[in-house]
Amino acid sequence: MNLRTLHRGRENSTVYVVDYQKEQLHFGHNRLKIIDTSDISNQPFVSDDGKYVLIFNGEIYNFQDFIPFLAEKNIKLKSHSDLQVLFHLLILEGEKCLEKLNGMFAFVFWNGETGELWAARDRSGMKPLYFVENEHYLLFSSEIQGILAAGLVEKKLNEVQIPHYLRFKYARKPQTFFQNIYELEEGKWIRRLYNEKISIKSYLPPLQKTVSQGDLAEILASAIQRHLIADVPCGLFLSGGIDSTLLLAMIKKHNLGNVPTFSIINRPEDAAFGSEDYHYARLAAKKYGNAAHTEMCISPEMMAEIPDFVANMDQPIADSAAILTFLLSKEAAKSVKVVLSGAGADEWFAGYNRHLAFYRYLTQFRKASFLFPVLRKMGELLPTGSEHFLRKSFQLFRKLTASLYDSPSETFAQFTSLPGFRHLQSPDYPFLQVENLEEALSADIHQYLISDILMLNDVQCMRNTMEMRMPYLDVELIKYVSQISANERIKKGRKYLLADLLRKYDGDIFVERKKEGFTFPFGKWIQAGKNQEMWDFLQKKDSPIFAYISQTTCQEMYATHKGQKADFTGELWAILTLNEWLKSNF
Repeated sequence: MNLRTLHRGRENSTVYVVDYQKEQLHFGHNRLKIIDTSDISNQPFVSDDGKYVLIFNGEIYNFQDFIPFLAEKNIKLKSHSDLQVLFHLLILEGEKCLEKLNGMFAFVFWNGETGELWAARDRSGMKPLYFVENEHYLLFSSEIQGILAAGLVEKKLNEVQIPHYLRFKYARKPQTFFQNIYELEEGKWIRRLYNEKISIKSYLPPLQKTVSQGDLAEILASAIQRHLIADVPCGLFLSGGIDSTLLLAMIKKHNLGNVPTFSIINRPEDAAFGSEDYHYARLAAKKYGNAAHTEMCISPEMMAEIPDFVANMDQPIADSAAILTFLLSKEAAKSVKVVLSGAGADEWFAGYNRHLAFYRYLTQFRKASFLFPVLRKMGELLPTGSEHFLRKSFQLFRKLTASLYDSPSETFAQFTSLPGFRHLQSPDYPFLQVENLEEALSADIHQYLISDILMLNDVQCMRNTMEMRMPYLDVELIKYVSQISANERIKKGRKYLLADLLRKYDGDIFVERKKEGFTFPFGKWIQAGKNQEMWDFLQKKDSPIFAYISQTTCQEMYATHKGQKADFTGELWAILTLNEWLKSNF
């Protein structure tokens, strides 16, 4: 298990075994040294008397706040690290300490005094934790591949995930793509007494009961400062959008250090199917940067990495940002061990186009539902498959009009679906109940953010032995924004709270640019016949994907897209990724 997950930390790899009555516990850990680079904080971390053992992945950003408390309890730390602070808090307070933690973490803790095993995951789901429990074994790992490497679990495909994946691009937790392997959900902890079954419950109080003092600028600045605590170099993924640009602007404003920046760029001629991030990232680096700015230009040749890239995924994610994150992480890891990201800002501050569209649907469009069929027909007539300057605007209009229904839940589900697979529905995963914008943001925070964005970020960064940190998911910042109603967060426009803050740093140009996702011109490369061999599986009846979606459907999507009659970029990426993953794993 340790060898299979060695990429998560190559600087120390250790296994420790505990015998307890008739059971045996094996603790394994691969360490990436970030805070306290000495060997004192290697893991598994074991008490001097051998009664307590901790394996911990992540960072506790407010660990220094607990040091005076531990001193009062006559706890002598061997070094000032978040690992040792967490270790002693668990011994002293048990699960009660979890709600006090500000950080990203997944850990397993053994209490030999009581015969209890605990496991927990941070409240935002930034660090993954998977588990299996059967009559013989209880297994935990940061990656599914780690669990499978034990050889103690039969590898079976969980087919009910496939319709959900094709429609929404990711697996629906707590189940995974593998039968009997589960994902521990965010903000939950597992307790297991000797010779008993596990119990799972939440350790969090409702956010509404918390009150955060100060203004947004102060709280965000403090969050960034906490996230830059490290004994190794830190960098920043810079897209030129509001989120990452604001982080860089505040780092400069508050003199928080020299932070190198990293950006993905595409060739200017690919802009219609790619993005203009490269242009704005350069401007942001020049305006606010105080260290080296590295650009990585993507090209069709990089697609040769897809088979190996997909084969190493725990679960397929039909988000092309995954391969971009992998490539950018590989480049950034040459010079830094930690990278900051703007992830989480869109979900908490209502930044996606669908949030504004859903807000307007609830307040305006729904009153004119009799027009929905007409608007849908108009959207279908717009050309989105060919390259022209209105293509992206037409795409948005077409997706909007095709998504409008009488039911708010169905409308929001359509907003979050791949259009070509919007008809798919797994009986195991009914629509989430979304009647208002509050519930829409909550759905994105607890589903899309964790299972798509955070999952691909963790997997791809750790695959390159580098840690990603997300200041917008800082607990104090989440407490602050949770006190603001969803409608208030969007009434002046998408993500206006952050936009107004960036304007104060002379960032109007970054605020006024169009919203673009982290994407690349995959659709154009298909039309240009690049990497043609990747699509040979469409002609083979025994390709694994055709057990779940018809060969004819896949071929028609490909032909329609290649002929520039409609844009199926997202659907084709989902098909390609799933087929490669199934081929590799089953």
